[in-house]
Amino acid sequence: RNDGPADSTSQYLAVIGVRVTNAFYKIKKEKWKVLEEDEEKKQPILRFFEVPDSKVLFLYFNSKDELVATNTFPPTTDRRSNTKLLYFTKKTEERITFENINSILMSGEMPADQVVDF
Repeated sequence: RNDGPADSTSQYLAVIGVRVTNAFYKIKKEKWKVLEEDEEKKQPILRFFEVPDSKVLFLYFNSKDELVATNTFPPTTDRRSNTKLLYFTKKTEERITFENINSILMSGEMPADQVVDF
């Protein structure tokens, strides 16, 4: 197995991609591909995996029906009101690797009607 930067990036994106396509089961895989292939749009995902003190990752659909990844809680004004919010968090502040991913990565969903700004 190659553990170079490019290989790690594709593995990180694959982990998140599976969870996204399962959570947002009605989305077309093309919406994930747009985020996955755009260098700027996928940076929050890579930051979450690679930077120890990057503690959260949120994925949601914005008001333009684009899948968005962010490391901060998304404002209500930018979210599509009828969709859930998918989140990932770490149990500890460390870089996620494939050796520790199962012990430190947690994820979940919040229904749209229960998501409020704080």
